[in-house]
Order: sequence, then structure tokens, then C-alpha cells
Amino acid sequence: DEQYEGDYSIERHVLFTGVPKYNRPHLNVTKTLDSIIEVDDPCEEDEGDCTETRQVATYTITIENDGNVALEPVYVTDYFPLGAVFLQPSSLRPEVLTETYANWTLTHLAIGDVKTITIRLDVTKYHPDELVNRVDVCGVYDNETVCAYNFSALEIDWLTCCLSGPVSVKKSAEVDQENQSVVRYRIEIGNNDNVTRIATVTDWLPVGMDLIDSSTPIASYDGSVVVWNLLEIDSFETKTIEFSALAPGAGRFTNTVEVDPRSVDGPVVQPVRATCVIDVGTVEGECDPVSCGTWQPPNWEFEHSGYDSDQTTCEQLTCTDCDGTDSCLAP
Repeated sequence: DEQYEGDYSIERHVLFTGVPKYNRPHLNVTKTLDSIIEVDDPCEEDEGDCTETRQVATYTITIENDGNVALEPVYVTDYFPLGAVFLQPSSLRPEVLTETYANWTLTHLAIGDVKTITIRLDVTKYHPDELVNRVDVCGVYDNETVCAYNFSALEIDWLTCCLSGPVSVKKSAEVDQENQSVVRYRIEIGNNDNVTRIATVTDWLPVGMDLIDSSTPIASYDGSVVVWNLLEIDSFETKTIEFSALAPGAGRFTNTVEVDPRSVDGPVVQPVRATCVIDVGTVEGECDPVSCGTWQPPNWEFEHSGYDSDQTTCEQLTCTDCDGTDSCLAP
């Protein structure tokens, strides 16, 4: 309760903010290709009735502060597709404009705020197999920075589909030495070709596991699926994502990661997957811990015949080239 005596002039300032989705600083950025249309313009060197047709792509960048702190300022950089030309006007005038990218600076982004930027690009002279437009966004808070990345990729020459081998993924895991309930995962994405690629990395956590932290900014996390966007994987480069997760208890945990790569200046490639299995604590009712030692069949007292050996090694059960996965059961 408030009590006043005498003459007063009272002013109150109320700040309404959105409800954060994450209990830490976080940005969500999306890049959408709205349309590609043909535009007929007069020829530059002919004053007659000559016209030339251009392919104009319209993109929308949507930036959302879904973390728990306000950000100011916020820096936005859009990287054009190879050979594309920026067309004025855009919904927001770029602070810096070059032949390959444009920069904007947003003064602030409160919790829950959403900003959009619409741009138009002339993509008539674009020649690779995929039309790739990339964006990165970084916001500042308390002298720290939080970033987010995304891209739009449209397959132009779809007949080149189904090339395999240029991109690889490996997944490994180990139990933390200090906290036996924490599993440390490592994802290695290899670009084995002389082209620049981007990728969406999706990891399905085992049931009951909770994400703790990640070495690479996450694009989204809904409690069971973690998504990262890699904005650039250079020629013959390997990108590494390390993250940790809390296991709900002892058990054997299996999870799968999928890498969906796109090419900035090269041919189309297919998604690749890798699966990892790890034991946390003492696993009841399971066979020996996962390893590449000798495998023993469970003692179910079944009669069997026709085998040369009662022992099968891990190498006999796995293969080295399984469509992008680390291992698979032999046929």
C-alpha cells in the first residue's frame, strides 16, 4: 500500500517485455526466400523498345530476441548468393553495402522483440547448382556477444542430385570424469571437396537427456532436438561441435545426428548421418559395455549350429562406408 500527504505529481514508467523462450541470451534468425519473379527492364544501351528479363529474388530476414536479456546494438550481415546483385530499395537501408554482402545495425532489441528486413537481389547471372543466401546476426549485452546464423538454399539444377562422398560426419561420446551423469559429445563435419558449403546439423538427444551447453551457438532446442546452423565450411575443412548433456540415470543411450549440407559454389550433396552409443553408469540387463572387444551372445540357452566360431568381433559387425554413417550392421 502507498500513502501520500500533501500535493504530489507522480509519474510512473512501465516497461512491458516479452516472455523469454530461453533462460540465457539467445537470438533466433530465419531467412526465407519469398519469391523469384521475372522483371522486364529497358536495355541499358538501347533507347528503342528493347527489353531484357531479369530474375529478381525477394528475401525476408526475421530476427527475434528470444533470450532473457535485452540486446543493444544488434549487427546484421547478409551474404549474397554468388553473382547476385543487391537492388535498392530494401525495407531498411544498409549501413554498409558491397558487391558480396550488406550490413545493418539495429540500435536495440528488447526481450521478445522481432525485427524484419526485406531485400531484393538480381540473381539472373547466378550459376552454381544451389541459390544460397546466408545471414549472421550478433547482439551485444554486458560487453558480451550472442550470435545466430541461418540461410536459405534453393536447388536450381536438381538433376545433379544424389552425389555422395564429399561430406562426412563422425560422432563420438565420453562420460565426464568429474560428473558421471554428464556425457560429452563431439560431432565432426568434414567438407572433402574444393567448394564452400553450409549445413544444418540436427541432433536427436536420447530420451530423458537434457542439453547443458554447446561450443557452437545453437539455432534451436526444444528439449529433445538440438539444431545448429553452420554458415561456412571451407574447402577441405572440418567443423567440430562439442556439447554436453545430462543423463537421467544409468543406462545405455543411443543418439543420432544428421548433417544436411548445401553448396555455396559447388554441386548438390545429400544429407549424412552418424549414430553413437554410450553406457552411463552400470547398465542392468545389458551385455558388456560398448567397445570393440570380443562380442559374446547372451546366455539364453538357445541351441545354435552352423557357425565357424562362437565369437564375433566388432569389426565383423561394422563397415567403414555406410552412406555417411560411422558404422552399420553388416548385411
